[in-house]
Amino acid sequence: MKTIAIAILCCLLPLSSSAAELGGLLDQAKTATSGSVSSMLGQQFGVTESQAEGGIGSILALAQERLKAGDFDTVINSIPGGSGYMDTAKQLGVLDMPLENLSGLTGALGKLGMPAGTISDFLPAAVNALGGIGGPEVSQLLQSAVAPG
Repeated sequence: MKTIAIAILCCLLPLSSSAAELGGLLDQAKTATSGSVSSMLGQQFGVTESQAEGGIGSILALAQERLKAGDFDTVINSIPGGSGYMDTAKQLGVLDMPLENLSGLTGALGKLGMPAGTISDFLPAAVNALGGIGGPEVSQLLQSAVAPG
C-alpha cells in the first residue's frame, strides 16, 4: 500500500511547483494509505472494519498510556486519523478502563468480538501497518508500547 501511495506521489510531483504543494501531496498520500489500514486488516483477518478500527484505537490507547507524552505525540501525529481510531474504540466500549499492558490490550480486542487466534495475528500486523505509515521511529515506539510487561 505504501508503494502505491509513493507511486501516486511520484506521478504528481512534476505537477507541483512549491514546497507547500509537495507537503499537501504527501499528506494526501499518507491519508490514502492510513485510511485503508482498517479495511485491509478487516479483510485480512475476517473482522469488520469497525472491529479493526477499534483494535487500532486500542493499540494507540495503550501507546498513550505507556509512552512519554512527547513520544505519544510523535505516534499520534504520524498516523492520520489516529485520534478517530481511539474515539471509535471508546464508542465501542473497549476503553472503559486503562489497558495498562498487553493483557489489557488483548482483553479489549476480545471485547470487540475477536477470537483469541485472530487477536494473536491481528496485533503484530496492525502494529506493523501503523509503523509502516508512521515510519521507523513510530514503529519502534509502538513495538515498545505493546511489548509484554
